Amino acid sequence: MKKKITIQRELTRILFITSAVTLLVIGGIISAVVFRWSSEKAREDLEFYMASIQEQFSEKLLFLEDGIVSLKDNEQLMRFLQNSDISDQEVLDVLEKSLNLYSDRNMVDGEYPIVRDLYIFNRSLQSVGTHFYPSTQSSHKSMEWHLKNELTVYLEQEDLFYYQKNGSELDGIFPVYDENLETIGYCTVVYDLNSICRIFDQLEKYETYYWSFQAPDERCVGGTGFPSEEELRFPNLNGVMRIGKEPYFYSVVQNSFGLTSYILIPKNNIYLTIKPAFQMAWLIVGSLFAGVLLVIRLFGRRMSVPMKKIADKMNQFGDGDFETRLGEYEIVEFQQISQSFNSMAARINQLITEVYETKLIAQESKIQYLQSQTNPHFMFNVLSAIAIRLKMNRDEESYRMVTAFAGLMQGKLFRKDEVEIRAEKEMEIVGFYLYLQGERFKDIITYDISWESEELKECYLPRLSVEPLVENAVIHGLEPKGEEGHISVKITRREQALLIQVTDDGVGFDAEQTVKKEDQNPRVGILNIQRLIQNLYGKEYGLQFESTPGKGTRVLLSLPYHVERIW
Repeated sequence: MKKKITIQRELTRILFITSAVTLLVIGGIISAVVFRWSSEKAREDLEFYMASIQEQFSEKLLFLEDGIVSLKDNEQLMRFLQNSDISDQEVLDVLEKSLNLYSDRNMVDGEYPIVRDLYIFNRSLQSVGTHFYPSTQSSHKSMEWHLKNELTVYLEQEDLFYYQKNGSELDGIFPVYDENLETIGYCTVVYDLNSICRIFDQLEKYETYYWSFQAPDERCVGGTGFPSEEELRFPNLNGVMRIGKEPYFYSVVQNSFGLTSYILIPKNNIYLTIKPAFQMAWLIVGSLFAGVLLVIRLFGRRMSVPMKKIADKMNQFGDGDFETRLGEYEIVEFQQISQSFNSMAARINQLITEVYETKLIAQESKIQYLQSQTNPHFMFNVLSAIAIRLKMNRDEESYRMVTAFAGLMQGKLFRKDEVEIRAEKEMEIVGFYLYLQGERFKDIITYDISWESEELKECYLPRLSVEPLVENAVIHGLEPKGEEGHISVKITRREQALLIQVTDDGVGFDAEQTVKKEDQNPRVGILNIQRLIQNLYGKEYGLQFESTPGKGTRVLLSLPYHVERIW
């Protein structure tokens, strides 16, 4: 005799097979979508990462190029290169001032220098040099002698640039020209290869990578080299190329002084970065499958329990209990069985009262339904009342503070592509900031912003060139004071100059110490504004400080007056 199975087991089996097939299909689709999206995203990230590292290396070389270009405009250095009578110390001072090896642009991670030594030779092979690391006189002589030998080799060839690897150092030589593009001297540079490696070591996140930089004669002078010893041809500055059977992403940049840098990363490495997303997709599918199994079990139980109760009731009725009745069911078929059974029992037992009880059951169900609707309606009404009250009872003070904060954030975070904005917009940002600080320190911080004339509002100035001055005045001037203070911002014009004066009566500071120990002073941020303005408009514009400890500070910002954008 064929083995009988229960409804619950059969339902569970059917639902399990259906759900498993459905989830496998969905999982495959999700995996394909996630894989494609993640691959494209990983490729974009890789290309951006290679470009970022190339840019870091290029900026270090550009720092040296800018320094060398600035030397030819210096009178003392020109006299030295022309063999005029000038002391080495004078030339050294000019060299160190024009090309500061301790500047951030020469550093990797803030502490590792790219350029370790730099010497300038005139045509008579007299030299003067500057060094990153302090060393003895004998070390200087040894380095000078070594570079002079390299220069002798360089002069015997016709190449514009000369590079020679020397352990963890790279010696580079190139000519120095006058205004007529005549060679009047030579510059010799010692690069620290370990510092350069630190830039490209950021590629370690991709596990397998290759990088190299080459001299103009295509000779490798640093890096890990290429994955193949065969001569490689790069059709573009970036893209995908095959080396053997394996595809590689590559990036090529022509840098200053004839150096060309290369980065190659196997294409398969992008799958290392998308593996977590792929695993997460299948984890989600697996979690969904486990959830479906639980739902299947509950659903099977929900279907089988009523059937078992119907069977038990029928057995009970067959045993002579004519008062037994079936309950109400949400499933139509079960409800039809229940109704047929109860109707049969009513006719057999003359169930007049059954009709009454059925009405009571129906009435009770209706009451339960109405009660179930009470809570959602009640919650909706309460939320609506709160919303209406918030709309009608406006909090103007909070509204102004939120509006000011939004304006301040818009001014600081947006419009990043604009170098210059109208003075009126800059003062609006200043006003937002001062208003918020005034509300924060009630009856302690007061301020005023005054214009000499309305036409000044239409002129242009660098974005966020005044707001940091005001912010410094509040944070470093008035807050430490701990009592009532005032900030005044005045905008005036003197001939072709726009003058903006920010004055506070805070704790003040030692202005001379600010300039001498700029990296230790809390007001160093305003010196960045000085650099920005002088880079944009020239040395005749910028900031002037006047401060007395205990009395306050005055900062005067001078800018060229113009009503059309320059930048």
